[in-house]
Amino acid sequence: MASITQGQRHGRAGGAWSALLATATVAAFVGGAFFATTASAQAQKKHKAANIVKVAKRKPYGKILTTAKMLTLYVQQTGTCTGSCLEIWPPLLMPSGQTVPTGTTGLGTVSMSEGLQVTYHSMPLYTFYTDSKKSVNGEGQGGFVVAQVTAAARVVASKTAKPTVVVKETTRPPFGEILTNKKSRTLYVLMAGDTCTGSCLKIWPPLLMPKGKTMPAGATGLGTVAFGAKRLQVTYNGSALYTFKGDSGTSANGNGTAGFVVAQVSS
Repeated sequence: MASITQGQRHGRAGGAWSALLATATVAAFVGGAFFATTASAQAQKKHKAANIVKVAKRKPYGKILTTAKMLTLYVQQTGTCTGSCLEIWPPLLMPSGQTVPTGTTGLGTVSMSEGLQVTYHSMPLYTFYTDSKKSVNGEGQGGFVVAQVTAAARVVASKTAKPTVVVKETTRPPFGEILTNKKSRTLYVLMAGDTCTGSCLKIWPPLLMPKGKTMPAGATGLGTVAFGAKRLQVTYNGSALYTFKGDSGTSANGNGTAGFVVAQVSS
């Protein structure tokens, strides 16, 4: 199956730093589609966890993801799934009132009208309507493939992972509610289609999970994506998070520069 690489998740930087934008609206790019995310302030603070995913071995795929009832889980390589598609590919949803999915590393959530859908390395997870027990009838159908456990995920996988607060929600004019790191530095996301590798990362340091920690907390919609062989970068609604070398204190000097915008809290 297709995997999300560091190059696909990070963004470019170079040339003169352009004039800052007055405001910016951040949308999350997940599996080729934009999803609007909603969350109440109370839900964001409680972060109730639910063990909703399992890792299982299933020939010929090796280690894959399943639901708690052992149904095979799938990700969509291309296109979007809405309307009648969801009758064939039921989304894996968080139980009501619970916001943090557990069971393996790389899990996150994205909001849809039906509730919070669970994601794996920012890819929404689905079941297939004709599957039962250990069947894998959906492989290759309609752009969907089995959700296989990635090599990076196996390195840091932990059944006893606990949420680690890595971001804060802060009100900062003129952007409104934004995400910051624990030291109150402004966080940024890249506009869809841009990439950040090599020297770009010196200007835009990625927000990484502490070593040995796999589950980010601090806001609804957080997830992770592999960064190198053994580290995880924090994502928000599927978009990788960065700080800006040119910031200090509570500044937001990187907004509108090289495809980066302030990570505003979805409402």
